[in-house]
Amino acid sequence: MKIKSYVENLFALAVALEQNSRSKNIICCSGDQVIIVNADSTILIHFKIKENLFPGDYSFYANDYESSQFEEQNGKIIFISGNEEYERKKSCRTPDMSFKKMNLLYKKMKASLDKCNQVTITSSVKEVLDENLSHVEIIMQKGEFELVQRDIFTGTLINVKKKESKGIFQLHSDKIIKNTSAIGLRTGDFLGLFTFVQKIDFQISDKGFVYFQGDKMNMTGFIATCLYDDLGTINYLTEEK
Repeated sequence: MKIKSYVENLFALAVALEQNSRSKNIICCSGDQVIIVNADSTILIHFKIKENLFPGDYSFYANDYESSQFEEQNGKIIFISGNEEYERKKSCRTPDMSFKKMNLLYKKMKASLDKCNQVTITSSVKEVLDENLSHVEIIMQKGEFELVQRDIFTGTLINVKKKESKGIFQLHSDKIIKNTSAIGLRTGDFLGLFTFVQKIDFQISDKGFVYFQGDKMNMTGFIATCLYDDLGTINYLTEEK
């Protein structure tokens, strides 16, 4: 099987998501769908691609990807490359995370969505947030939307508000229907989403996750909320009842 260049670019971007030293980002794909889960399982990103490229279900670690031609044999992913004289095959173990499992998780979470606050943020938000601070708080009070970052060691506080109807916050797209207490996202998770698209709509609720939809690539997904020094997770929805 050989994939198209625009899907190759998608796989390359998956590596750019924040990772920790213990694990890797995982790519799951089947038919015309690609799902990316980050190392800590705090982000699930779903893409609906242009055509049905994947004849079966595939999953592999993003860092292992190295060729547009690959196949699955005996539970391993084999990437095939080379030159005019030689053929190279790289055989890699597959993660314990299937497309079927991740797609079920995605559908369950999407089905649980209800009416909630919605805001649109563009990638230029990266210019006004401090990527060295661990978290970003989202606060919505009295119809206003604000991002807050705190340095708990020095007491420094960063507040980012919409300036006007142009720029970082698209005022005409914001729908703030109720006040919320502070909702925390890891800064790396939040900013990492803009690796893929330039503008994202966020639906913010109190369910423990935020739903998002990008302006391109048919990108949708979920990012887990968290408290300081605690990781959010989206895996609980896959647990058997």
